[in-house]
Amino acid sequence: MKNFKAVPGPGGGYTHLVALVICCLVCVGEGGFTSCSSDVITPVAGDISEIVYEGGVDENGEKAIQLTITFSAATSTYAGIGFQNAIGTGMSELDIYAFDSESIEIQDFNIATRNGKPGLLDTQQDAVFVSSLTTLPSRQLVFYRLLTTGDTNDVQLSDNVEFTLAYASGPGLVSTSSWQPHQPLSAKRERVTLPSITCSADVFVPCLPPFVVNTGITDVELEIVVGNDAASDPAIQFTVTFPSYNPIDYAAIGIGISNTSSMSGLDIYAFDSESLAIRDFQILSGNGKPVAADIQQDGVLLEQDSANTSTVVFYRKYDTSDLNDVQLKPNDTIFIAYAAGKGSVFNLQTWSKHDVTGSLNYTVPSCPSVSPPSFTSCSSIVSVPTGINDFDINYEVGVDELTNPAIQFTVTFPSDNPIDYAAIGIGISNTSSMSGLDIYAFDSNSSDVMDFNIASGNGKPTVADTQQDGLFVSSSVVGNKTTAVFYRKLDTLDVNDVEVTFGNSLIFAFAFGEG
Repeated sequence: MKNFKAVPGPGGGYTHLVALVICCLVCVGEGGFTSCSSDVITPVAGDISEIVYEGGVDENGEKAIQLTITFSAATSTYAGIGFQNAIGTGMSELDIYAFDSESIEIQDFNIATRNGKPGLLDTQQDAVFVSSLTTLPSRQLVFYRLLTTGDTNDVQLSDNVEFTLAYASGPGLVSTSSWQPHQPLSAKRERVTLPSITCSADVFVPCLPPFVVNTGITDVELEIVVGNDAASDPAIQFTVTFPSYNPIDYAAIGIGISNTSSMSGLDIYAFDSESLAIRDFQILSGNGKPVAADIQQDGVLLEQDSANTSTVVFYRKYDTSDLNDVQLKPNDTIFIAYAAGKGSVFNLQTWSKHDVTGSLNYTVPSCPSVSPPSFTSCSSIVSVPTGINDFDINYEVGVDELTNPAIQFTVTFPSDNPIDYAAIGIGISNTSSMSGLDIYAFDSNSSDVMDFNIASGNGKPTVADTQQDGLFVSSSVVGNKTTAVFYRKLDTLDVNDVEVTFGNSLIFAFAFGEG
C-alpha cells in the first residue's frame, strides 16, 4: 500500500491519497445446485490444493456434478478439470473445463483428440458458474454441469458408474489464451464414482429460523419453518422424524383451523418409511383413517432418509387454491396434529391405530418482504496508514445481504467541534485533486452517509447522487472521536459511481474537517 502526498482538504481539513488493491472477492452466479453427496480429493499436483466433487441435481431436478476447486491465485495461474469414461493416460478423449486466477469465466472445450492445449471451444457451453472466492494467495471456484448434457462434444457421465476425473494447473491465463503447458508433476487423474443421486432440487427457501416442537416422545421430532417456493409463493415446510422399527411405519401431519381432540377437519399429509412419496388426503369429516386421497396433491417431498428412525422433509404452499385443503394466512393460529404408527400410506388397509400422537397451536408467520441490509466479511481487516493523529480508516471486502461483492469502511475521526465531518473518496487514477473521485461523506451528528456524484473539480461536493449507494451500518462517539461504519457494492451499476474491480489498484482519498 503506497502513500501519496497530502493535499489541502476542503473546509480546512486534511486529505491523503492512498492506492489499495482489493485482495478478496466473492462472486456468486445464478445456477442452482442441490447436493446429495460429496467427496474430497487432496491433490499433490501443481497449484491445485483441493477438489471437492458432489453429486446432486440442478434447479430443474436434472442429475449433475458440482466441483469446488481450490488453487493458487498469487500469480497468473490456470487450472483445468477433465472427464473421461475410460481409464486413459493422456489428454486424448478428455472433456476439459478450464479457468484461471483472474476471471470468473469457465471455458468448456470439445473433447480433446491429442495432448497439449485443448483445441476448440465447445459451441454448447455446459459449465454453470456458481461462485468464486479469492483470498490471496488462494482462489476457490465452484461450477457444475449436468451428468447428461445431450452434447456430442461432452463426455456423458452417470451416477454409480466409475469415471476418470483429471486435473492440471500451470502458468498463464485461459481468459487471454496465454496459458502454457503444465509440467508433468502438475497433472494427475483419479478414478471416482458418484453415489446414486436420489435427492430433489432445492425449491424451498426458508426466510425465518425453524421452530422446533418439543414432542416429548422418544424418536419423534418435528421442525416447522416458513419460506417461499420456487415461484416465490409463501410456503410452510415440515421436517418429521418418526420410528421405523417395523417393515413399514407411517407418520402423518394434520393441519386444522380449530383446536380439537378429534381428526375431523384436519388436512392430512402422510408418508412412510418405504415410499419415496408423500400423500395428500382430503379434509377429514370424522375420526379414523383418511379415506380419500386429494385429487390435487399439494405436498412436495424434498428429502427422505431411513434407518431405525425415518426423517421426511416436505412443504406445501400457504394457499394451495384447493377446496380440499386448509388454506393458511399469515398471523392465523392453526392447529397441527402429528401421529405415527405401522402401515403404508399407499395401502390404508395396513394402517394400524397410531402408536404416538401429539398436537400444538401454531401462529403462521409471514416472511420479511425485504432482506435487511447487511455486510459479511470475507477478508481480514486492512488498516489504511493515514499518518494523522486520531484519524483511522479500516476496510474489508465481503458480500452484502444479496451476496453482491462489497467493500466496508470503518472511519474514526476527531470531533472536537459541535459538528465535524469526514469523507471517503474513491478513484481509479493517481491525482492530487478531488476530480474524478466518488465521494461518501458523514458527520458526527447524524446516522447516515451521503453519496455524492463523481467530483468534476476541487472544492466541496455539490450534487448528491440520485442513487444513494452508501449503506450506513453504525456510528458512535467516544470522547472527542466519532467512528462511522458504512459499505457499498463494488459495482453499484450507477454511472455516477466509480466501479471497484478485483485485482486493480484504487485511489483512496480521505478528509475531515468542521461542518
